[in-house]
Amino acid sequence: MLEKIELLLQQKLHNHSNSQFLNLEILLSLHSFLKGYENIPSVYFTQQSSSEDFINQLFFVSEKDLILKNKLNIKKLNINPFDLKIIPINKRKKLLSLIEDTINFIYGEGVIYYDFSRVTAFKNDNIINFMSENNITIESNLYKVLSERESKKKIFVDKYCKYKTGSKNFSWQSITELALIEKLNHLWQGFWGTSEVYKLFSEDEKLIHSLIIKKELSWFKLI
Repeated sequence: MLEKIELLLQQKLHNHSNSQFLNLEILLSLHSFLKGYENIPSVYFTQQSSSEDFINQLFFVSEKDLILKNKLNIKKLNINPFDLKIIPINKRKKLLSLIEDTINFIYGEGVIYYDFSRVTAFKNDNIINFMSENNITIESNLYKVLSERESKKKIFVDKYCKYKTGSKNFSWQSITELALIEKLNHLWQGFWGTSEVYKLFSEDEKLIHSLIIKKELSWFKLI
């Protein structure tokens, strides 16, 4: 399997294949599975990318549809998506580097941006900053949604920073702590994981949303 993927990528990278089969969508699906991000919306953003590309690929896709799409793309290569999960770390890093080189070569220099805030509050990404740095303009209502999301992230991080993942300093976590992390992430995804919240965000919905999250945060104080 590894040899097959490497061969396809090398052929594409060195322009020995004119096939459109290994297109950007499939390359990004490969990248997401190898990273373990197959449920997180992503976009390959270059200087030629439009704000519309950014919006459509990140906000208006559901988690269920995204996972299904990524699985189907992997299966087009006659590869079982599960097999990508068990690739040794050193070989996985090699494939990821090859995928990124291939994407850069074919589609121009850019960045693969994952909207981590759709699934967790405990990542240091800030989509508002990314949009500002890359001159991405969006509709005002959607901007308000993302600003609201960033403010709620701060609440989570301030209150539950000890559960933040991805720290350089490894520490053991109890089953109780891991369960709480999962609970917090599920709570977050209940508010921000669905694509519906990015389509319309009225003042009434904002009020209801604030009341619900206030109630949930009060519940966590008892833990």
